[in-house]
Amino acid sequence: MDNPVFDFAQLIVRIGLVMAKNDGAFDASERIFIQSFSTKLLDQNIIDNEMQEALLGLYGRQETIESVLADIKTFMAPFNDLEKSKIKQTIDGFLLELMNADGVIAPEEVEVYNKWKSLEL
Repeated sequence: MDNPVFDFAQLIVRIGLVMAKNDGAFDASERIFIQSFSTKLLDQNIIDNEMQEALLGLYGRQETIESVLADIKTFMAPFNDLEKSKIKQTIDGFLLELMNADGVIAPEEVEVYNKWKSLEL
């Protein structure tokens, strides 16, 4: 699929999954939070059913924060500074909400967040 919005949604879900799984406990509230993200996109007709299924299919994927950050950096390369700033704000807000989804901010989640914040774009 050549759809930048869907590509961006995949990156958000991927970095969210890395964060949620990094402490060794993919909590139900974290799973629900990430799933509700894709449901909102579907409800707002930003993605279709096939795209939502693809996002949910990412749940079983095992990857590192470094690989996701590299893909985010590649994705953001063609955008101008204002667009990059908006993308960064969106990812940042998503991660902050996800960290608080289960009521516990684990050090491993903070580690992922700090790596995200240190990404040079």
